[in-house]
Amino acid sequence: MTWNAVMPLMTVKRAVRNNQQGGAEHVASGLQELAVGRTSVFVAHRLSTVQRCDKIVVMADGQVVEQGTHEELMRAGQVYFDMWQAQAAAEEFHEQCVPEPLEAVPLDV
Repeated sequence: MTWNAVMPLMTVKRAVRNNQQGGAEHVASGLQELAVGRTSVFVAHRLSTVQRCDKIVVMADGQVVEQGTHEELMRAGQVYFDMWQAQAAAEEFHEQCVPEPLEAVPLDV
């Protein structure tokens, strides 16, 4: 992530890694606070990262295919909607298939 408190432009690339799913909301909230008062560009694969952005631009094969707010793009039911649905299904599958970490049990030595 690139950030400069003095500059009015903030660029963010992959703010949340795949293994940080639980902290995604926390990171998105912090980024939203940092973005106040400056133009911010987010490059993200995890759509929840851009959900609260004023304008989302969806690209495919180097071309802009859709743009709008999260709500507008979901209502349109096109590329962004399909990506959102696929990501939600993948996350649900992951939650069902990946076991919770085991608790550490102290050994009597």
